[in-house]
Amino acid sequence: MGRLHTEEYTAPATQALTNEECVICMEQFRIAESFTRLPCDPRHVFHTDCISTWLSRSDRCPMCKAEITKSSLVDMIAIRS
Repeated sequence: MGRLHTEEYTAPATQALTNEECVICMEQFRIAESFTRLPCDPRHVFHTDCISTWLSRSDRCPMCKAEITKSSLVDMIAIRS
C-alpha cells in the first residue's frame, strides 16, 4: 500500500477523532503515539502499525468499509503537506 501519513497523538480535546481508541486493537491512543487518518473520514484514525497491517489484507476502512486506494492515500498526503 505504500508509506502512510502519520500524526502524533497529543490530547483528546485537541484532535477531532471519532473515538479515543484504535478500533482494530481496541487500545486507547497514548500521548506522543503515532496514528494514521484515512481519507474516507478524517475522524477515522488508527495506530499506524494496526492500519498498515489491516490495509495489507483489505482495501476497506475498518469503520465505514469505504474503499481505500493507493491514489486516495497519496492525495490525502498531498493535501496534508
